[in-house]
Amino acid sequence: MSFIVITGFIALVLFAFPFVTRRRFGSLGLALAAGWLLSDLWAREATDIVRAAGIDVAAPPLESIVAVVLTIVPALFVLHAGPVYHSMLFRVIGSGLFALLGVALLLPLLMSGLVIEGSGQNFYDFLSSNRTNLITIGLVAAIADVFFTKSVKTPKHAGKH
Repeated sequence: MSFIVITGFIALVLFAFPFVTRRRFGSLGLALAAGWLLSDLWAREATDIVRAAGIDVAAPPLESIVAVVLTIVPALFVLHAGPVYHSMLFRVIGSGLFALLGVALLLPLLMSGLVIEGSGQNFYDFLSSNRTNLITIGLVAAIADVFFTKSVKTPKHAGKH
C-alpha cells in the first residue's frame, strides 16, 4: 500500500477519536506527547517483555508496533474524561491538530515498517523536513488550549442543604 494512503488512514483514525468524543485538543495533545516520550524511553524494554510473552511479528518490526501502542495509549485514556468542545468548528480544528501531531510523532515509526517509493517518498520527505515544526506547533497549540480551557465551577452551595 502507498505511504500516502497508510498515513492518510492513520490521520483519519486519529482525527476520529477526538471528533467523536468531542474532547479538547489540549489534554489529548499533551497525553500524546507524554506517550511519545514514554515510547522513546521504554519501547525497547517493553518489546523484550512482549517478545518474552511469545508475541513476535516479522513486519513491521515488533519494536515499532510496541512504540506506536505506547505513544497512543495515554491519549486513549484521556479520551474518556476531560473538557469537551461545544462548537463544531473547534471540534474539527482540535481533531485536525491531534491528527497532525499524531502523524508527526509517529512518522519515524511508520518509516521503519514501510518501503516508500514514488510520490510517497516526496510526501514523506515533506513531512520529515517539517516534522520539528509540526510537533512544535502542535505542542504550543495544546498548551494554549489547556490554558484557555475553563474549568467547571461548582456552586458554593452545592451539597449543602
